[in-house]
Amino acid sequence: MTMDVCQGYRPETAAPAAEHYREFEPRRPELRPYIRCFWEAADDESGEKDGKPRLITPDTCADILFLIDHEAGRVEEWFCGVNDRPFFSRVAGRRQVSLFAIRFYAWSAVLFADDSLRGTRNGFFQAGQHFYRLCRKLSPRLLAAPSLPKRICVAEECLLDLCDPEHGSPIVQNAVFMILRSHGALSIDSVAGESFISRRQLERLFEEQLGLSPKRLASLIRYQCLWREILTAREFCVQDAVCRFGYADQPHLLRDFKRFHSMSIAQARRYAVSDGAFF
Repeated sequence: MTMDVCQGYRPETAAPAAEHYREFEPRRPELRPYIRCFWEAADDESGEKDGKPRLITPDTCADILFLIDHEAGRVEEWFCGVNDRPFFSRVAGRRQVSLFAIRFYAWSAVLFADDSLRGTRNGFFQAGQHFYRLCRKLSPRLLAAPSLPKRICVAEECLLDLCDPEHGSPIVQNAVFMILRSHGALSIDSVAGESFISRRQLERLFEEQLGLSPKRLASLIRYQCLWREILTAREFCVQDAVCRFGYADQPHLLRDFKRFHSMSIAQARRYAVSDGAFF
């Protein structure tokens, strides 16, 4: 199977249209199965980050953040592992510092890493711990890149050079494909059975490659499929969603959504169109 496991799957943030945040899909088609997007935190008119707390919801992705300090001539690199709970993040105002980031799908980050991603769930690390080769290769070029399009261009060159599909487990990729195909509603015992592997072995492989369990990934994928339906459906019907995404009943769906989003569906909709501001 190819790495095109994510075809048709598009995880979304809590405020996709927020003005403080801009994302760009990979230009190189070879990277689209691996990279959800490149993104940056935009400055306001004064050149400062606005410093407002922003809701970060689980998006089944992992990020490498590059803080480019033009004045000091250096780059800080940070890795944010896959999150399975919501939290608030604040971008502090710092002049002459640009934030550029690469967002990987949870199952593809390992293809660019130097080692296992075990223990990275909900973690924030210096990126060199897991992505030393990528940081060493990319950071100096980002510092010299004068614009966002140029940064994306050099990032894509480095990513293509370092991508190692053999570093990924075919068993994990096939399991992810099955989970995505079911919108996260397939039981992990079924996934393990169809993979001809024990559940314990499957969990071990997922922890090594993604940093979280297959059951947790399935829950996050179902939540993300539901969230995208809420965002895009002309008339969202909770009962239809219960059937479509395999929830036991409506209260189960509502509890599950609030657990991952920290607010009700109605509140989440308002937040999504409010530029990520409190309401």
